[in-house]
Amino acid sequence: MSDSPSQRRPNTLPRSAPLVALQLLRATMVDLVELFAPPRCVACDEPTAESPAFCLTCRSQLERCDALEERGVLAPYVQHGPLVAAVHRAKFGHRVAPARAMGLLLADALGSLLDEIDVVIPVPLHPSRLRVRTFNQAAELCRALGKPIAFGSLVRRRATAPQATLDREARALNVENAFALRSSKAVRGRRVLLVDDVVTTGATLEAARTAVERGSPATLRCAAVARAVLVANR
Repeated sequence: MSDSPSQRRPNTLPRSAPLVALQLLRATMVDLVELFAPPRCVACDEPTAESPAFCLTCRSQLERCDALEERGVLAPYVQHGPLVAAVHRAKFGHRVAPARAMGLLLADALGSLLDEIDVVIPVPLHPSRLRVRTFNQAAELCRALGKPIAFGSLVRRRATAPQATLDREARALNVENAFALRSSKAVRGRRVLLVDDVVTTGATLEAARTAVERGSPATLRCAAVARAVLVANR
């Protein structure tokens, strides 16, 4: 008995469309909850005039990097103080507002550089981690950039250990060949911005960049909201 087409073609990539839809649904549900809650700082919960936003005290504690671009990654802020709290809440607190507020910071810092971008791609989560976190914080902060987002074009095809537990060499090995470009059409001949929330050694963004480059973009730049203190110019 011959194999069916699906048996003959093993699928090595996650099925992204249902996951993207689920991610959008979950983020929308969290949005609705936060919409009717009093506006509060995404880092310390102090009342604010609007949402999503950092309060004036937390905003005054945000630390800018000495250089916007370093090691091939645009990153305006040092991962310090209020940004540590905001990233933690976005990743582990199931809260969309911190990711959106960080996206606004990135958009403001990039300014006219965004005029040179046609499409943005968030660094994806593996489906197993997406189910735990309920949404991808990188995708949510991309919404604040005001550019088309190529949801689902880049996928993480294998689960990896958390990068925070690894040294520089192990980080690079951990994410090697972890990403795949599902759709070249989304990037071919276009000016692409690849976005994550935090850059430490740059291993994750570099692995994702390698996958996106296979789609022949016109230009490809990488950005993160913050650079970890480990490699920040201080």
